[in-house]
Amino acid sequence: MVIEQTCTYVVFLIIFVLSVNFVFSEEPMSITLDQQKFADSIVKSNPDIVNASWMSETDLWVETTNPDKTAANDLALEVIKAGASLNQPFCVIVHPGNFIEIAKHCLEV
Repeated sequence: MVIEQTCTYVVFLIIFVLSVNFVFSEEPMSITLDQQKFADSIVKSNPDIVNASWMSETDLWVETTNPDKTAANDLALEVIKAGASLNQPFCVIVHPGNFIEIAKHCLEV
């Protein structure tokens, strides 16, 4: 009985340690210097953009001051056109500060 409980405990402990290691061993996202410069430049050049953050290598989330969906759609298209110089596929997701998408456009290269 004690041996069975000990074996169960050891198996549980091994599974737990492996699970924690898997969860926290994810490789960090790496964006390029060009991507960071692009995000910084669109914030500086457009007063409707509060912040621009790469949430993955291909998803640029843009925070806008204008929650209007038509304006957000136009903003996403504007950012996509400006980002063509990155020579990479990416999506622009516009949100009004709460990370709820109000517009999205993607560029395929």
